[in-house]
Amino acid sequence: MGRGVINMANLIPIKDIFSDLSIYPREVYDWLLAHSIYQAIKTGAKIPPIVVAKVDNKPNVLIDGLHRLEAYKKLGKEEILAEDLGTMSHIEAFAEAVKRNITHGKRLSFVEKLLAYKKLKDGNWSVEKISGVLYIPKVELKEYVAKRIVIDNTGEEVVLRAPVKHLVGIEKVGDMSEQKIFASQSQLNIIQQLTIILENDWLDTKNESVMDSLTKLKVLIEQALTVYEKSIQL
Repeated sequence: MGRGVINMANLIPIKDIFSDLSIYPREVYDWLLAHSIYQAIKTGAKIPPIVVAKVDNKPNVLIDGLHRLEAYKKLGKEEILAEDLGTMSHIEAFAEAVKRNITHGKRLSFVEKLLAYKKLKDGNWSVEKISGVLYIPKVELKEYVAKRIVIDNTGEEVVLRAPVKHLVGIEKVGDMSEQKIFASQSQLNIIQQLTIILENDWLDTKNESVMDSLTKLKVLIEQALTVYEKSIQL
Protein backbone atom coordinates (compact mmCIF):
# COMPACT_ATOMS: atom_id res chain seq x y z
CA MET A 1 0.00 0.00 0.00
CA GLY A 2 2.94 2.29 -0.25
CA ARG A 3 3.46 2.41 3.50
CA GLY A 4 6.82 2.75 5.17
CA VAL A 5 8.55 0.40 7.57
CA ILE A 6 6.18 -1.08 10.17
CA ASN A 7 7.45 -0.40 13.69
CA MET A 8 6.84 -2.38 16.85
CA ALA A 9 4.29 -0.97 19.28
CA ASN A 10 5.63 1.86 21.43
CA LEU A 11 4.20 4.23 24.00
CA ILE A 12 3.30 7.60 22.49
CA PRO A 13 1.74 10.72 24.09
CA ILE A 14 -2.04 10.72 23.73
CA LYS A 15 -1.98 14.48 23.10
CA ASP A 16 0.04 13.85 19.93
CA ILE A 17 -2.54 11.51 18.36
CA PHE A 18 -4.79 13.01 15.69
CA SER A 19 -8.24 11.56 14.98
CA ASP A 20 -9.45 12.26 11.43
CA LEU A 21 -13.16 11.49 11.01
CA SER A 22 -12.73 11.22 7.24
CA ILE A 23 -10.60 8.13 7.90
CA TYR A 24 -12.93 6.68 10.54
CA PRO A 25 -15.18 4.12 8.75
CA ARG A 26 -18.04 4.04 11.24
CA GLU A 27 -21.21 6.12 11.23
CA VAL A 28 -21.41 6.42 14.99
CA TYR A 29 -19.20 6.44 18.07
CA ASP A 30 -20.29 3.64 20.42
CA TRP A 31 -20.24 4.89 24.03
CA LEU A 32 -21.21 1.42 25.29
CA LEU A 33 -18.13 -0.11 23.67
CA ALA A 34 -15.88 2.66 24.96
CA HIS A 35 -17.29 2.21 28.45
CA SER A 36 -16.76 -1.57 28.38
CA ILE A 37 -13.10 -1.00 27.39
CA TYR A 38 -12.79 1.66 30.10
CA GLN A 39 -14.09 -0.78 32.72
CA ALA A 40 -11.87 -3.58 31.44
CA ILE A 41 -8.73 -1.45 31.69
CA LYS A 42 -9.68 -0.38 35.22
CA THR A 43 -9.80 -4.02 36.25
CA GLY A 44 -6.35 -4.68 34.82
CA ALA A 45 -7.21 -6.11 31.40
CA LYS A 46 -4.59 -5.80 28.67
CA ILE A 47 -5.88 -4.38 25.39
CA PRO A 48 -4.24 -4.40 21.94
CA PRO A 49 -2.23 -1.36 20.84
CA ILE A 50 -3.97 1.30 18.79
CA VAL A 51 -2.70 1.81 15.23
CA VAL A 52 -1.36 5.08 13.81
CA ALA A 53 0.37 6.22 10.63
CA LYS A 54 1.86 9.28 9.01
CA VAL A 55 -0.88 10.45 6.64
CA ASP A 56 -0.39 13.32 4.19
CA ASN A 57 2.74 14.31 6.16
CA LYS A 58 0.85 14.43 9.47
CA PRO A 59 2.29 12.00 12.06
CA ASN A 60 0.32 9.85 14.53
CA VAL A 61 -2.98 9.87 12.63
CA LEU A 62 -5.29 7.30 14.20
CA ILE A 63 -6.03 4.34 11.93
CA ASP A 64 -7.60 1.92 14.40
CA GLY A 65 -8.52 2.08 18.09
CA LEU A 66 -10.75 5.13 18.61
CA HIS A 67 -12.71 3.49 21.45
CA ARG A 68 -9.50 2.32 23.13
CA LEU A 69 -8.03 5.80 22.82
CA GLU A 70 -11.12 7.46 24.32
CA ALA A 71 -11.14 4.95 27.19
CA TYR A 72 -7.53 5.84 27.99
CA LYS A 73 -8.40 9.54 27.93
CA LYS A 74 -11.25 9.00 30.38
CA LEU A 75 -8.84 7.17 32.68
CA GLY A 76 -6.55 10.20 32.63
CA LYS A 77 -3.72 8.35 30.92
CA GLU A 78 -1.06 10.42 29.17
CA GLU A 79 0.42 7.67 26.98
CA ILE A 80 -0.90 4.70 25.04
CA LEU A 81 0.73 1.76 23.28
CA ALA A 82 0.58 2.27 19.51
CA GLU A 83 1.73 0.44 16.39
CA ASP A 84 3.06 2.79 13.71
CA LEU A 85 2.40 1.73 10.09
CA GLY A 86 4.69 4.34 8.62
CA THR A 87 3.72 6.62 5.73
CA MET A 88 0.39 6.26 3.92
CA SER A 89 -1.80 8.32 1.61
CA HIS A 90 -5.22 9.41 2.87
CA ILE A 91 -7.10 6.79 0.83
CA GLU A 92 -4.66 4.05 1.90
CA ALA A 93 -5.20 5.05 5.53
CA PHE A 94 -8.97 4.85 5.08
CA ALA A 95 -8.70 1.42 3.44
CA GLU A 96 -6.51 0.17 6.29
CA ALA A 97 -9.00 1.49 8.85
CA VAL A 98 -11.84 -0.30 7.06
CA LYS A 99 -9.89 -3.54 6.83
CA ARG A 100 -9.03 -3.56 10.52
CA ASN A 101 -12.58 -2.72 11.60
CA ILE A 102 -13.90 -5.63 9.54
CA THR A 103 -11.55 -8.23 10.99
CA HIS A 104 -11.84 -7.52 14.72
CA GLY A 105 -14.01 -5.96 17.39
CA LYS A 106 -17.45 -4.62 16.53
CA ARG A 107 -18.08 -5.39 12.87
CA LEU A 108 -18.90 -2.72 10.30
CA SER A 109 -22.58 -2.48 9.40
CA PHE A 110 -23.96 -3.17 5.91
CA VAL A 111 -24.29 0.57 5.23
CA GLU A 112 -20.80 1.32 6.57
CA LYS A 113 -19.35 -1.25 4.16
CA LEU A 114 -21.24 0.32 1.28
CA LEU A 115 -20.01 3.79 2.21
CA ALA A 116 -16.47 2.40 2.32
CA TYR A 117 -16.96 0.81 -1.11
CA LYS A 118 -18.17 4.11 -2.57
CA LYS A 119 -15.32 6.13 -1.05
CA LEU A 120 -12.67 3.70 -2.31
CA LYS A 121 -14.31 3.58 -5.74
CA ASP A 122 -14.34 7.39 -5.84
CA GLY A 123 -10.64 7.18 -5.01
CA ASN A 124 -10.12 5.19 -8.22
CA TRP A 125 -9.65 1.86 -6.51
CA SER A 126 -10.46 -1.19 -8.61
CA VAL A 127 -13.16 -3.67 -7.64
CA GLU A 128 -10.39 -6.23 -7.07
CA LYS A 129 -8.62 -4.01 -4.52
CA ILE A 130 -11.88 -3.06 -2.78
CA SER A 131 -12.80 -6.75 -2.60
CA GLY A 132 -9.56 -7.37 -0.69
CA VAL A 133 -10.32 -4.58 1.77
CA LEU A 134 -13.92 -5.60 2.45
CA TYR A 135 -13.15 -9.34 2.42
CA ILE A 136 -15.97 -9.93 -0.06
CA PRO A 137 -15.22 -11.96 -3.22
CA LYS A 138 -15.33 -9.85 -6.39
CA VAL A 139 -18.37 -11.66 -7.84
CA GLU A 140 -20.32 -11.36 -4.59
CA LEU A 141 -19.26 -7.74 -4.15
CA LYS A 142 -20.96 -6.68 -7.39
CA GLU A 143 -24.22 -8.27 -6.24
CA TYR A 144 -23.75 -6.83 -2.74
CA VAL A 145 -23.40 -3.32 -4.14
CA ALA A 146 -26.14 -3.63 -6.77
CA LYS A 147 -28.76 -4.07 -4.04
CA ARG A 148 -28.00 -0.81 -2.29
CA ILE A 149 -26.19 1.65 -4.59
CA VAL A 150 -28.24 3.28 -7.33
CA ILE A 151 -28.00 6.30 -9.61
CA ASP A 152 -30.47 9.06 -8.77
CA ASN A 153 -31.99 11.51 -11.25
CA THR A 154 -29.02 13.90 -10.83
CA GLY A 155 -26.56 11.20 -11.89
CA GLU A 156 -25.20 10.83 -8.36
CA GLU A 157 -24.51 7.43 -6.81
CA VAL A 158 -26.70 6.99 -3.76
CA VAL A 159 -26.29 4.51 -0.92
CA LEU A 160 -29.64 3.20 0.30
CA ARG A 161 -30.41 2.00 3.80
CA ALA A 162 -32.77 -0.63 2.41
CA PRO A 163 -33.08 -2.33 -1.01
CA VAL A 164 -35.71 -0.70 -3.23
CA LYS A 165 -36.90 -1.20 -6.80
CA HIS A 166 -37.35 2.50 -7.55
CA LEU A 167 -36.15 5.88 -6.31
CA VAL A 168 -39.38 7.13 -4.73
CA GLY A 169 -38.73 8.06 -1.11
CA ILE A 170 -35.16 6.77 -1.01
CA GLU A 171 -33.00 7.75 1.91
CA LYS A 172 -29.57 9.03 0.99
CA VAL A 173 -26.55 8.37 3.16
CA GLY A 174 -24.26 11.39 3.13
CA ASP A 175 -21.41 12.67 5.28
CA MET A 176 -21.22 11.70 8.95
CA SER A 177 -22.48 15.15 10.00
CA GLU A 178 -25.62 14.62 7.92
CA GLN A 179 -26.40 11.13 9.17
CA LYS A 180 -29.40 10.07 11.13
CA ILE A 181 -26.68 8.70 13.34
CA PHE A 182 -28.83 6.47 15.51
CA ALA A 183 -30.85 4.96 12.63
CA SER A 184 -29.32 1.50 13.01
CA GLN A 185 -29.40 1.36 16.80
CA SER A 186 -32.17 0.37 19.15
CA GLN A 187 -33.81 2.93 21.41
CA LEU A 188 -32.56 1.02 24.46
CA ASN A 189 -28.99 1.16 23.18
CA ILE A 190 -29.23 4.94 22.70
CA ILE A 191 -30.64 5.46 26.20
CA GLN A 192 -27.96 3.21 27.70
CA GLN A 193 -25.23 5.21 25.98
CA LEU A 194 -26.64 8.50 27.26
CA THR A 195 -26.91 7.02 30.77
CA ILE A 196 -23.24 6.01 30.67
CA ILE A 197 -22.20 9.49 29.55
CA LEU A 198 -24.14 11.12 32.40
CA GLU A 199 -23.18 8.61 35.10
CA ASN A 200 -19.48 8.97 34.31
CA ASP A 201 -19.61 12.76 34.02
CA TRP A 202 -18.47 12.59 30.39
CA LEU A 203 -20.88 15.25 29.15
CA ASP A 204 -19.22 18.13 27.34
CA THR A 205 -20.81 20.88 29.42
CA LYS A 206 -18.71 23.57 27.72
CA ASN A 207 -20.34 22.82 24.38
CA GLU A 208 -23.38 25.10 24.00
CA SER A 209 -24.98 22.87 21.35
CA VAL A 210 -24.70 19.86 23.66
CA MET A 211 -26.26 21.74 26.57
CA ASP A 212 -29.03 23.20 24.39
CA SER A 213 -29.88 19.69 23.20
CA LEU A 214 -29.80 18.38 26.77
CA THR A 215 -32.21 21.11 27.88
CA LYS A 216 -34.58 20.18 25.06
CA LEU A 217 -34.20 16.51 25.92
CA LYS A 218 -35.12 17.20 29.55
CA VAL A 219 -38.43 18.74 28.45
CA LEU A 220 -39.16 15.86 26.05
CA ILE A 221 -38.37 13.23 28.69
CA GLU A 222 -40.71 14.92 31.16
CA GLN A 223 -43.45 14.98 28.51
CA ALA A 224 -42.88 11.30 27.64
CA LEU A 225 -42.98 10.27 31.31
CA THR A 226 -46.20 12.22 31.82
CA VAL A 227 -47.83 10.41 28.89
CA TYR A 228 -46.56 7.06 30.17
CA GLU A 229 -47.79 7.67 33.72
CA LYS A 230 -51.24 8.61 32.41
CA SER A 231 -51.36 5.49 30.23
CA ILE A 232 -50.66 3.10 33.12
CA GLN A 233 -53.37 4.74 35.22
CA LEU A 234 -56.05 3.96 32.67
